[in-house]
Amino acid sequence: MNILFETERLIVRKFKAEDTGRLYENHRDEAVRKWFPNECYADAEEAQDAVRFYADCAENGRLPFVLAAELKGTGELIGDAGISEVEGRPGETEIGYCIAEKYRGQGYAAELLRALSDFVFARFGTKVIWGRVVCGNAASAKVLENSGYAFVKKELGAEDDPYGNGMLVYRLSGPKRDLERWDAYDRDFTLVQGVTLIRGEKIPEGLYHLVCDIIVRHADGSYLVMQRDKRKHLGGKWEATAGGSALQGEDPAACARRELYEETGIAAGNLTELGWVLHHGHQSFYAEYLCITDADKDSIRLQEGETSDYKWITADELRSLSRDALATRRILSFIEELS
Repeated sequence: MNILFETERLIVRKFKAEDTGRLYENHRDEAVRKWFPNECYADAEEAQDAVRFYADCAENGRLPFVLAAELKGTGELIGDAGISEVEGRPGETEIGYCIAEKYRGQGYAAELLRALSDFVFARFGTKVIWGRVVCGNAASAKVLENSGYAFVKKELGAEDDPYGNGMLVYRLSGPKRDLERWDAYDRDFTLVQGVTLIRGEKIPEGLYHLVCDIIVRHADGSYLVMQRDKRKHLGGKWEATAGGSALQGEDPAACARRELYEETGIAAGNLTELGWVLHHGHQSFYAEYLCITDADKDSIRLQEGETSDYKWITADELRSLSRDALATRRILSFIEELS
């Protein structure tokens, strides 16, 4: 079957031989030549080769997976859209599209990309779809935004690159993906405006996210340690802190108070800042805090899926925990200063 899916106004299908002429015309107008010089076909023969290639890929479910979009009622081929692989990034693809000049500005592109994105997530099990737009091409950037894609960053281009102005990079995550969003910082802990990081996705080189750790010390001098849920990374090991990543727009102190309450049930009005640690390997800034509490030791409320047990131990007992027992020893230097 050639038809793969439909939208309100479009039929999206595999390419066929008679599409050659229209494909060639759609890709040779002024806007395509300006913004997508590598997507212009030299002649009708090259367009014919592309049609055969796209049809074969679609028939066999291979990338690049490029489909034709025809107008309902008339059958006119008004554009195409598809995905290609992202080298070295399994589960991720890049999307592209072209709409005939006389049909631009009528919402067809966003309608097509939204439907194609849903199809790709369901058909290929893709986790992330990327969109890249030449800087200055405001119309295409708007199409991605109207299709649900979020701006990530600007990439500078080489002087000899046809896209020398650089590219705007957009991202759409799959419907089942964890969409926890983080702010991005440079190595001087300066907020990078307009850039959003997504939990579970690779952080671009040179960027960092904020994590808050909270040491909990009881008024009697003992420290709270919690055992990581066995399903998590380093599951079964003990942690000497509560904590986690700051959400987008959240300052360090607010993050620390939220994480402490979520993981222990302790509501701390005041926290003492102990210091900061920059971890290049984790691409993280760790803000370290101390919470002193006189709460009932039996009142700790563990967060499901995060921790499975807790206990109160002395500073000496904490220092004596082995590397195999303790999830991270980073916090011990702060414990030394507190003892």
